[in-house]
Amino acid sequence: RKGLKVALALENTDHGVDYGNGIKKWIQERGGYFTVVFSESFDLGSPDFSGLLQKVKNAHADIFLADAHLQDYITMHRQYVQAGLHHTMISYGARGPETDARKALGDATDYIFAGIWWSKNLPYPQVKKFVDDYKGFTGREPDSWYAATAYEAVRGLAAAIEKGGALKKATIRDELRKLDLRESLLPGQVLRFGKGGQVDTPFVIVQNKPGGRVDLVYPKDATNGEAVVPPTAQK
Repeated sequence: RKGLKVALALENTDHGVDYGNGIKKWIQERGGYFTVVFSESFDLGSPDFSGLLQKVKNAHADIFLADAHLQDYITMHRQYVQAGLHHTMISYGARGPETDARKALGDATDYIFAGIWWSKNLPYPQVKKFVDDYKGFTGREPDSWYAATAYEAVRGLAAAIEKGGALKKATIRDELRKLDLRESLLPGQVLRFGKGGQVDTPFVIVQNKPGGRVDLVYPKDATNGEAVVPPTAQK
């Protein structure tokens, strides 16, 4: 629906600046749906977010978005819960489903959204094979997106070298620009690059659910659950 109010808490880093600018640009391109009613930066590793969270509470936003490293996510969300905050949607960027966070915070992590680059739960046959092969090699399943994205980067590079027929930088670059690698492990199942040279694939949006479950709610070809508004925000 239109008119949703957004509160932002951003790392006091270049990454935090980029995160905030990206959200504001996205909102401007979708006029009327969202309004940023609060935006403030915080220092990495801060032990106390109570002042920031009180301002978030006073902003009466519908959505709370924070850009945070794992430890800041754990600390901030613990204090968020203690302060009695509730939002229709809450996200700490790429943080949310980590085992360490769920051990530290328990049920308090339920209903948090996260935007990540890959998930071992993507329902593609090639992902299942990759996870099985990875487990056979390492003795465990991949616990983050790093292994799969690195693997796909090497596949893409190898395809560009083979197509170009030479180990020349310019030739490889030109072939990467045209790359259209199918049956990719990445969300959307295609590896390609946009005009700016960035990978052109959707994020995987996941949401923590009760009982330690993590549902994939986006992209549409990978969902195994629905996005849910936290019960506390419905009261």
